Amino acid sequence: MEILSKITPAETLLITNGSSAKLKEMLKYTFMDLLLKKVIKIKEVENAEDGTSNTYVVADKNFIKHKPKNHEITLLKPFQKDASIEILLENFIKMAYRAANGGHYYRIAIKKSPAINENFKDGFFAKVFGSVSLNQQGIKLQKAIKDYLESLDNEIDELLAKDKEKALQRLMALGGNMKLFDIGKSKCSNCQYDSQCNFFSII
Repeated sequence: MEILSKITPAETLLITNGSSAKLKEMLKYTFMDLLLKKVIKIKEVENAEDGTSNTYVVADKNFIKHKPKNHEITLLKPFQKDASIEILLENFIKMAYRAANGGHYYRIAIKKSPAINENFKDGFFAKVFGSVSLNQQGIKLQKAIKDYLESLDNEIDELLAKDKEKALQRLMALGGNMKLFDIGKSKCSNCQYDSQCNFFSII
């Protein structure tokens, strides 16, 4: 499904869940997507004295050329001010929550994305109260995405058995959305950043 290769996990969450999309999930998968795109990366620094290590978030090789969307700037703003900065993971996530200014405003930031904006109602209540409601086009897209992902999830075992390369190509075409819907969860390698991303659920 072509659109899933063009939109971020947070945008997909907004289309599929609307106003019920949770802030911690939108931030978590935006973080993961930026890691996968090598816009930012995780850096482990070991303490020589006691053998412990600290986890930092730093800019990665694609940071300079990446054109961030509104909702990605929430996580990338510190690096836009100083690309060499190293931020302790726990502090980075707390900063992201503060910058998001709550789920309501973060959903609005995502909704403004040119890639999905035309799928939402833009009437009086949407403008005044910032509501997130799909129009008829959006409802059709929501159903198409859900149907496609459900179909792929049902087919992936057989695809992997018959043609692993083709199956993985289909999964990789989903980009960060593959992790969002846990398609092939038991069939593909887990994301190496799972433990770091889970910080969004506990902080």
